[in-house]
Amino acid sequence: MTDAAENSDGRRWSWWAGEMEKLVSGPRAGDWGKPEVYTVNEATRDAVILAARAEFGSEATIHIVEATQDGAFITDLFEPDDRLLDAVFDRFAEQNGDRFGEDGFQGDLSHEDLAAALNAALASFIGERESDIVTWRFTEQRNGEVIAAEPSE
Repeated sequence: MTDAAENSDGRRWSWWAGEMEKLVSGPRAGDWGKPEVYTVNEATRDAVILAARAEFGSEATIHIVEATQDGAFITDLFEPDDRLLDAVFDRFAEQNGDRFGEDGFQGDLSHEDLAAALNAALASFIGERESDIVTWRFTEQRNGEVIAAEPSE
């Protein structure tokens, strides 16, 4: 991937291009469909157009878009009413059963506190490894444009 320019919003934006194809079936048959995959990536609009022409040929209709893959991951996954939290407390009680005696676990551990702790741990874990996570979709895009095929001579 080409080095992207950091924007005023702190995210890295770059230009992507993909080859458009005519839809062959369905209600939009004959229309141009946006690319399913954008495979050409460059830092500037002009550079992505040149690279796309080299990749797809001058007779291809291409779609370009300025896009970013940056953005925070959603890490607040646990809610106080999550059944998974019941399983965590049950496993805790099961693994430490010998310490609790015949009445079993008794204590005041709240689902709210556990949910908050798990969300904080997940945010920290993902934050430390964010550069190791491969993403395939854009988190935002703008300035999409169709670049028509160049007429053949």
